[in-house]
Amino acid sequence: MNLSEREYCVMDELYFVIPYSKLVDLVPELAPKLKSTLCDLMEKGYVVQLQFNGIDFLKYETPNIEEIEKHAYLCTKTGLFAHNSY
Repeated sequence: MNLSEREYCVMDELYFVIPYSKLVDLVPELAPKLKSTLCDLMEKGYVVQLQFNGIDFLKYETPNIEEIEKHAYLCTKTGLFAHNSY
């Protein structure tokens, strides 16, 4: 359960569902690497990608990398454990 400092900072904001645009506002210093960091975190199973359907958020089983900026993100239980063990 090893996290980079960049991954830790991103996950620090994902205890609740956060849209990509809001995440950029919350961690502007990480904006240039945010897409790759989210991809790494999703690959590790620490973060899930969500899409709002007008009523609720639906979880993507396989991340949609091409449209990463259009979705919201949330830490998984495993991700929370890794974050809290940092």
